[in-house]
Amino acid sequence: MTAILECRSVTKSFGALRAVNDITFSVQRNEVLGITGPNGAGKTTLFEVVSGFSRASSGTVHLGGEDITELAPHVICSRGMMRVFQSAAAFDTLTAWQNVYIGHAFSRRHPPLMSLLRITREDRASCLEALERVGLAHRANTRVAELPVLERKFLMIASALVSNPSILMLDEPVGGLTQDEIDQVFDLLTSLRKNGATIVVIEHVMRFMVKIADRVMVMHHGEMIFDGEPGRLARDETVRSIYLGEKEASRIAGAEERKR
Repeated sequence: MTAILECRSVTKSFGALRAVNDITFSVQRNEVLGITGPNGAGKTTLFEVVSGFSRASSGTVHLGGEDITELAPHVICSRGMMRVFQSAAAFDTLTAWQNVYIGHAFSRRHPPLMSLLRITREDRASCLEALERVGLAHRANTRVAELPVLERKFLMIASALVSNPSILMLDEPVGGLTQDEIDQVFDLLTSLRKNGATIVVIEHVMRFMVKIADRVMVMHHGEMIFDGEPGRLARDETVRSIYLGEKEASRIAGAEERKR
């Protein structure tokens, strides 16, 4: 079976610094892959390379079997990869559905200007459906400046979902949220997963990560030091010593035991 996403020996160098060093992994359909590690480990740089915002120094990236290594971000977007950034930035003076429509327009294969100048009834319906999927249908006509942080995060996800992506790339979706808000993000992603979504998520909040991910990849100094099931994280000596520490490892082990 062809992987949705496959990175083969991907390296990204900045002079003598290898921010990403010879990373190989794949993501299967309907899988949730979590990527974590200390600050400066190379996680976001890897996202930048995969999504076309930064060119790989060597190695290749394949989406649905197609080599996308040299493609521009908007072209990769039109091929079905949607990236949601850590910052919940949006067009504050526009309404929620209008923000979602902008994401819709730029994900298409024809020039986005044509879409922005001619919004059809079907286009608006697609935007409202995407807002419904994240629980924001009642906010469709609300200016984004009036939305709290959690709803802005959900809006960014709706803007990605509107075009039915083959893979969703999320950069720290629960950063800065309360535990109740984190639980709401977990519920949303679980719902998307049940409906066939394939997700890659960068996250530091480990209790969230081990609950949501099928597989976790840990990076350190640009290299992969772990790739496996969340239940193995707390037992891996390298991960414990470099990243988790004994206290966090014990918490994760306890959470895994309660799940069983």
